[in-house]
Amino acid sequence: MQGEQTQLDRAVARVALECSRTEDVLQMLTGRLMKAEDEERRYIARELHNEMNQELAMLAVDLRLLLRLLPKGDPVLIESISKLQHRAEVLSANLAS
Repeated sequence: MQGEQTQLDRAVARVALECSRTEDVLQMLTGRLMKAEDEERRYIARELHNEMNQELAMLAVDLRLLLRLLPKGDPVLIESISKLQHRAEVLSANLAS
C-alpha cells in the first residue's frame, strides 16, 4: 500500500510539473501571438496611411491638371476645383506629418 501511494504521489507530482510547464509554454505562445497581432495591425495601419496619402496626392495632381484644361470662361467652376485641389493637398500634407 505504501509503495502504491508513493507511485501515485510521484505520478501526481509529474502531472503537476507537466501542467506547470504547459502553462508556461502557453503564456509564452500567447505573448508571441499578441505581439504578432500588434505588429500586423501596425503594418496594416501604415499601409492604409501610405495608400491614402498617395491617393490624395494623385487627386491633387489630377485637379491641378483639370484646372489647366478648363476654359477660362467659368470662374465659379475654376474656383470650386481650385478649392478641392487645395483641400486634397492639405489632407495629404496632414497625413504625411
